[in-house]
Amino acid sequence: MVTILRPAEDLFQNGAAVNAPENQTERPFEFRAAIVSLDEPVMKLRASYEPAQSSALKIETPEALWLGETEHCVRSGDEWLIQVRLKHVLRDFETLAILAERFKTAAPAKVSVRALR
Repeated sequence: MVTILRPAEDLFQNGAAVNAPENQTERPFEFRAAIVSLDEPVMKLRASYEPAQSSALKIETPEALWLGETEHCVRSGDEWLIQVRLKHVLRDFETLAILAERFKTAAPAKVSVRALR
């Protein structure tokens, strides 16, 4: 699942969607995508939706939560190939849950943080 956390500036003006699909009228917007390749810090996705260039994305997989920015999209038949420049990845959710319990803080199960360069 991909979530647009911050659309490109030209997609939203005064909090309203501009030049967006009918079902994308407010933030955040989610769409399904398949990972085509991952060569950190670049991830390539295939989706039926084209996010605007420079949109901040959250990509959720069973193993990790990825944060990045859309670099460009290319049409491929009736789908889009989306190149994302990754900035951060959250992994090892079990370790964070153990630390949260130890320090008595609330945290989602299974999270750790690593910055990508």
